[in-house]
Amino acid sequence: MELAPNGADILRFLVKFTKSHSIKADDPRTFAGYKEIHDYLHLPMMGSTYGESLSKQGLADLAEWARDNNLPAVTGLVIDKQTWMPGEGYWTVNNKTDYDFKWWKEQIEKSILFNWDQFLSSIQDENDEQSQNNIPQTPRPADYGEQDEPTRILGESYRILRDTELVRRIKLEHQFKCQICGKTIALSNDQNYAEGHHIKPLGEPHNGPDVAGNILCVCPNHHVQLDYGAIRLDKNSLKQTSNHRISDEFIQYHNNNIWKNFSNSAENS
Repeated sequence: MELAPNGADILRFLVKFTKSHSIKADDPRTFAGYKEIHDYLHLPMMGSTYGESLSKQGLADLAEWARDNNLPAVTGLVIDKQTWMPGEGYWTVNNKTDYDFKWWKEQIEKSILFNWDQFLSSIQDENDEQSQNNIPQTPRPADYGEQDEPTRILGESYRILRDTELVRRIKLEHQFKCQICGKTIALSNDQNYAEGHHIKPLGEPHNGPDVAGNILCVCPNHHVQLDYGAIRLDKNSLKQTSNHRISDEFIQYHNNNIWKNFSNSAENS
């Protein structure tokens, strides 16, 4: 039984998620949420909840495929962030009449260690498509790890995954206004939108920390410019509050290792 394309999209997300996060099998707070995957895949809403919608658009297919092929029940990595549990469908498809938490933990441990790439190798990613069509490659942003393999909207997916509780608090502190230009994006639901940027990027090769002094609340335009080192940071021009101060250490790191590299490469091009 082959995995349907929409189920493969979700599996690809989960594989990347496990590689970029410290998943703890006994801590569902480290798992992926229904909405995260729904947003990442830009899926239309096809149910009253994100879980129901995602189930109709690949999650159920992935769960059945894993079961029928005697593979780890990987969809247990996808949970409702309100209950911190997978939906009823996860237990039903795996013939669990009760919540077998021990079995669930074991399946997560197996899913993390399992080689899923063998099933995804036939799925052409964006990098392959660009090569075949001779489309110039997009430069890599500063937070692109050496071990990261290209996939769809990599930058956006990483921003979703890295939108920690700390980042959310900082965005609220600044009322979703960019600390560089002061602008925000008004959404149709009477909410405002901004993004969190780690000045010294997380992960290899930078290994920046997820601390308040290393995080900026920014608009999407300035986020992209920072990611690619297109602008220099000036602490005196940043909008700060008494509850959120930016560290000189991380500003210096950006200017010396990300912006300067961009400037040097531009001069030599």
